[in-house]
Amino acid sequence: MNKKLIHEVFEKQVESSSDRTAVQDGFNHITYTELNSRANQLGHLLINLDLGDCPIVATLMPSGIELISTILGIFKTGGIYLPLDESFSESRFRHIFFQTKPIVLITMEGWKEKVQKWVDEMKLEIPHMLVLGEDSVGLFSKKANTARSVKNNTLPLSNLKMTVDENSGNYIVYTSGSTGGGKAILGCHKGLSHFIHWEIE
Repeated sequence: MNKKLIHEVFEKQVESSSDRTAVQDGFNHITYTELNSRANQLGHLLINLDLGDCPIVATLMPSGIELISTILGIFKTGGIYLPLDESFSESRFRHIFFQTKPIVLITMEGWKEKVQKWVDEMKLEIPHMLVLGEDSVGLFSKKANTARSVKNNTLPLSNLKMTVDENSGNYIVYTSGSTGGGKAILGCHKGLSHFIHWEIE
């Protein structure tokens, strides 16, 4: 286990806390094993898309269990997490997409129509969009002009055997942009790990 990789620390915790609640979201809760399995399933799906090294993966969904499992899944693949928010103005969306050029956008079933509307209206170039559903994931590939559904139960539950560099980037956040479009800040695995362990202490 590399303590500078948050997802590996989490995987180690799963071994000792498998049936304990990892996240509580209102009346919903998920165990460590279930959360890890969801993250692994998404990770395997992203790997199968052959996105290359350190792909930027944007998310547009509410805070909750799905978002947390998605972040872990992105980290497990060596991807870079880019959080988007529905409150962003059109100019902010355009600014972020022009600068980062995310290769994947992940959202949820209930958000699919409005997200697709934003993408079309703003003419955003997104090679792949994943729509997370209860039993399956919708996969829309603009480059190949294909749309298909992947059943969750067909995706592996096992941890990904990926070598992730602790010094590589793992998230991008933007400043408020009060004086313009906002400035991008790239974080790395060991920096995030240091911050989280400091918070725990």
